[in-house]
Amino acid sequence: MDLIDAHLAFLRSSGYAADTLDDRRRVLRTLDNALLFGIADVTPDELTTWMDRPDWSTQTKATYRGHIVGFYRWAAALQHLCCDPSTGLVRPKVPQGLPHPATEDELRQALAELPEPWRLYCLIAAYTGARAGEVSRLNRHEVTPERVLLHGKGGKDRYVPTDPYIWAAVEPLPAGAIAVSKTGLRRSPGHVSTVFGRMMRRIGLAHLTLHSFRHRFATVLLAACGNLRVVQELLGHASPTTTAIYTLVTDAQRRDAIAKLPRLA
Repeated sequence: MDLIDAHLAFLRSSGYAADTLDDRRRVLRTLDNALLFGIADVTPDELTTWMDRPDWSTQTKATYRGHIVGFYRWAAALQHLCCDPSTGLVRPKVPQGLPHPATEDELRQALAELPEPWRLYCLIAAYTGARAGEVSRLNRHEVTPERVLLHGKGGKDRYVPTDPYIWAAVEPLPAGAIAVSKTGLRRSPGHVSTVFGRMMRRIGLAHLTLHSFRHRFATVLLAACGNLRVVQELLGHASPTTTAIYTLVTDAQRRDAIAKLPRLA
């Protein structure tokens, strides 16, 4: 446990986001408890066996592998361990998923039926493309009539122009965190995401999450401006390849593209 704490302290000093630290802590402590001799005395075969879980999705395995490899590379580089037992862990091939944006009718229903503050969180995701963690970290003074400051993954900040809907909803709010509980404490990213999903089930939109409204933001934005690079910047993606996963190309857009092909005499 001391080695895990030292690793988390290193990540914290390097500027990693709090939710990344929480995820890394959870995975490493789960692994440490599951291993016979603990996380500091493990063989490559034991790691492979632990990762061989048929009940885990490919995405879950890829996420866990990332946390484990990051820990052991650090431990071996600083000679806390004599070698890196994770070098043989194969990277799972995560299939590229289809975008699942909320439709305009679903957005209207959500904004009409969700109670506050969940309606506000939905509005922020749909009109700034914010993730659950970014909603959690957002403060009132970071929203102005001109722009919204979002604190993204890995400590990367970005500005998004403020939509009038956002400003009308946020302007009356008091100073401090946007996402606060009834006791006045800031809601964690996990809490925002989990409870929002619960609220969506209550209004009959169980197939949607807060991220679905981020996907909606990306899809509508690309249709409006036609520039994937702009959408990439506003979503805070390092690569346009990631942005492409978020943007749904509709049948109408496909037909329109084909119709614009030049006609031969």
